[in-house]
Amino acid sequence: MSKNYYDILGVSKDANDSKIKSAYRKLCLKYHPDKLAKKSEKEKEEGEAKFKEINEAYQILSDPDKRKQYDTFGTVDDMSSGMSGAGFDNMDDLFSMFFGMHGFGGNNGFRGRTQAPIPNGTSIKMKIPVTIEELFKGCTKKVKYTISTRCPNCHGAGGTGQHICPTCKGSGQKVKISRNGFAVYQEVTTCPTCNGSGYVVDKACPTCNGSGFRQSSRTVEITFKPGIQNGEYIIINNAGNEAKDKRGSNGDFIAQASYNIDPTKYEVRGLDVVEHVYIPYYDLLLGCDYDVKIPNGITRKIKLDSCIHNKKLIKLYREGLHRDNKVGDYYVEINYAFPESLTESERKCIENIKVEKINEKYKKELVTVEIKDQYYNMGEIIKIVSELEKRSSEGDEKAKEELDKWDKMLKEMKL
Repeated sequence: MSKNYYDILGVSKDANDSKIKSAYRKLCLKYHPDKLAKKSEKEKEEGEAKFKEINEAYQILSDPDKRKQYDTFGTVDDMSSGMSGAGFDNMDDLFSMFFGMHGFGGNNGFRGRTQAPIPNGTSIKMKIPVTIEELFKGCTKKVKYTISTRCPNCHGAGGTGQHICPTCKGSGQKVKISRNGFAVYQEVTTCPTCNGSGYVVDKACPTCNGSGFRQSSRTVEITFKPGIQNGEYIIINNAGNEAKDKRGSNGDFIAQASYNIDPTKYEVRGLDVVEHVYIPYYDLLLGCDYDVKIPNGITRKIKLDSCIHNKKLIKLYREGLHRDNKVGDYYVEINYAFPESLTESERKCIENIKVEKINEKYKKELVTVEIKDQYYNMGEIIKIVSELEKRSSEGDEKAKEELDKWDKMLKEMKL
């Protein structure tokens, strides 16, 4: 028994091309395979058969010659060839005209429209602080964060009355073409209307306000091995945001190691570590022993010679960071720590050292210059001038006069 193509499309025998095309379009939207995604297997098979039947009817009634043959004989010769090859190329063009995309062809003479690829969930990236001790020993941290999960009410659809996005025509993408001379540039971005899904809804879901997602917290354990480098990543697959469509893959959780280290105290250079230590100046001048407390819990004693140079690096071989089969070195940078002020006894000690150095310069105890019929030790001269300078700065006028005399005499002596 031959099929009644007019009944299949729901039009009368005298329907014009415009009515046939309009009926075909409505039926395509109603029975399209994408609409059957959540149906049972039986309903999907029945829907697909109906969809093929609709296309078959349109193939005949949209072609004047085939329609005339069908109206005359109730059938059309070479139906099988008419439902593949060139016949479906026309259907493809027509569907493109309706929806701005390709339509049918391919396997079994039938396939759904070309649509946007199913978008995956987005990944979440977080910086995780790592201390100098954790850098040496390694650590495991529990990290709590927020992810987007599919709405339990609409299952990610965003609402009801789903239909093809009018902005991107279901592609999920926005294409911008620009020209510069003979060059043509194409920029493809996610459609802002449907967020890449290719669909919009008539009524937004009250649970998620149309977003298709809800926020929930999640906790993961991140293990950083000893020697991890600043900015290095640890990836936990599928622990990121869920895909809006359950057929898509979830995003990942990306943990980025971020050094939480005082730069004035430590400096990390690959697997080598430099510790900046500050030791009282008198210990460094006299020489001393110093305990180096390495962040791995080990203490090493080092001996510092007297009058060691400032910023000198002392290397502790293979005491740095460990990673796999590699080991770095640990360096101690020696820095002089000076007080903000001196006690009176400290000042006198330093002045005595200064006098001794000056007398050593002249290689004798006395300066052979007569001042007011007296011979002065250079150290005594320095003490006298220093005391006059102090009193002068405090406003003592007599001290200023005496200081001027001493300055004049010392200039004459070329001292």
